[in-house]
Amino acid sequence: MIFCQKCSAANRMDRTSCERCKAPLHLVTIPRRHEHLFSEPDGIEEHLLERISTLETEIEKVRVRNDRLLDLIHRQATASFNDRALLDAVVSLLEEHTGLDTDEVEVRWRQLVDRYSEELDERDRIEERSREILLAYGGDSRGSFDRPVDDGMQMVLGGDERRGIRRLEKALLLDPTTGPLGKFLGEHFFFTGRRSLARHYLERAASKEPKNSHVALMLGVVCGDDGETESARLHFERALAVRKDSFLAHYGLGRLHAVEGRYREALVHFKRALSLSPSAEMHYLVGRTYLEQDRLDVAERHLRKAVDLDPTFDQALYHLGLIHLRQADVDRAREFFQAASEVNPEERRYRTALSAKSAKRLVSLPVFGPGRLTRKRSITNGDARFTDLVMRTLADDAFGELPGARE
Repeated sequence: MIFCQKCSAANRMDRTSCERCKAPLHLVTIPRRHEHLFSEPDGIEEHLLERISTLETEIEKVRVRNDRLLDLIHRQATASFNDRALLDAVVSLLEEHTGLDTDEVEVRWRQLVDRYSEELDERDRIEERSREILLAYGGDSRGSFDRPVDDGMQMVLGGDERRGIRRLEKALLLDPTTGPLGKFLGEHFFFTGRRSLARHYLERAASKEPKNSHVALMLGVVCGDDGETESARLHFERALAVRKDSFLAHYGLGRLHAVEGRYREALVHFKRALSLSPSAEMHYLVGRTYLEQDRLDVAERHLRKAVDLDPTFDQALYHLGLIHLRQADVDRAREFFQAASEVNPEERRYRTALSAKSAKRLVSLPVFGPGRLTRKRSITNGDARFTDLVMRTLADDAFGELPGARE
């Protein structure tokens, strides 16, 4: 017999529809893997109840955790509110009785908050690097290695960097094959201006971690500023192979091409770097490259953009004046020369340009290296603005948003 699923009426086995309600008849079978659930009449109900009970228990645990978290957030918010109210009351009393400058208090308070936040971030970064170094150890004397690493990192955190770095250098002798420790030491010497030591450790780190783009970028900067353009190019290309959207790799390759007079190739990289990280400096470099090709209209557009982003960019102002002077617009040119001179009155070339009636005796400021014969400083150009751009980019890459921690 087949029982109708709709009206429960009994039907013969050869029927395809119910005699009573005419509903289609279906045969229901139990999958072999679920037969144990139906060995007893209440098997499926017990199974479902057990699952529901488990879910209810887990949901209750999540609810309790959320309640505790919300309570903690509320207490912290209340404590912060009370602390700020107390501070405001103290400041108000001091202002009434001593003439305290409340604006100065606000500024100093925010400075302290920022400094403490940076210190916490720096501690987190050091601890993360320490774990990375210890995990990478491949020797047999872990105790002898761990101790100097821990001590050295704590000294660095405590402000005794000199002793801390010495301890870490001794630790590296115990495991010369480790990459993370060499990278850490290379970073330290790079950002403290000791480039020869930085290169020594960074090259060791690069041999162990050839796909580390950050190490490759620092080596590219060191080699480029030392005049070793081919080595610098290889490092930047290696970084670019790992990270296609590396601003500094494109910037560095553009610089190297420009130093050698290959402005078309330089523009490819400069424009890519500009799209990745727009800035007054990058608009200036693109404009200066176009100016070297005598494409004055495009050069002027980018130089104007640089000035829009930074009105105190005296080099950009000077070259805008130079472009107008080449176009015989003397009055407009002098306006830009005057603006550049006001920003940087110590630059003699700006004052000389103010009396110029033609561009014949005026020259462009050096931007792609102080001299093509030596090619030194081809990446940072020896200019504070571009040095800051490079160092800030590398610091952000190494430390996150902590450019001031190592500059």
